[in-house]
Amino acid sequence: MADPPGFEPGSPAPKAGRIIHYPTGPRSNRRPPYIIRGGSPDNDFNHADVRTTMKFQELILKRQSCRSFNPTRKVPEKTLKKILEAGRMAPSAVGGQPYRLWAATGETAEKVSKARIGEMNKFIEDADCFIAITGHAYNVPAERAEKTEGMGFRGIDIGLLAAHIICAAEQLGVASCMIGLFDEPVAREIIGCDERIELLIALGYPTDGYEVREKRRMAFDDLITIL
Repeated sequence: MADPPGFEPGSPAPKAGRIIHYPTGPRSNRRPPYIIRGGSPDNDFNHADVRTTMKFQELILKRQSCRSFNPTRKVPEKTLKKILEAGRMAPSAVGGQPYRLWAATGETAEKVSKARIGEMNKFIEDADCFIAITGHAYNVPAERAEKTEGMGFRGIDIGLLAAHIICAAEQLGVASCMIGLFDEPVAREIIGCDERIELLIALGYPTDGYEVREKRRMAFDDLITIL
């Protein structure tokens, strides 16, 4: 997916609403070795990104669900594609990637932000763009495992995908919030996909002064047993 003519890093995403359907097939777009195979040099995390990446421990302490987006700041398309590329590289059962990604920007994102249930999650109206994750067919080995062993992998795989997306976003300075409660039929109609939307991820930049909240988690020994 080439950047539009005249697009420069740091420029705002186009205002016209559209959907980026990001391919996730396990063998899509193979090419000679690069730091990440299967994507595009414009989308990949290159060596400069790796050198400037915050430490993982810092990232997981800093990343939080954003519920106060700055409506005036736009996520550059180049940045959005890097986030999508990180999602594409997420592990999945036997590499099946039983999902598809749909990135809504501009006017389309504004419509998706209205696909709420009542007054729930009203803050997403200020998010700049959304990634919708839909279910998709398993590949043959994963489908066989589900049928013979009763092991369903799709929910696990989508969780791994979402983790890659939100961590990549944080590394690139973009705030995120995973949205599980929304008007799914309305969102699906706006996006134009046939499969059910399993998860929406809102992306944007936080409002100025938005503080990092204290993490409230179970104590290590209450949560974890080492045998």
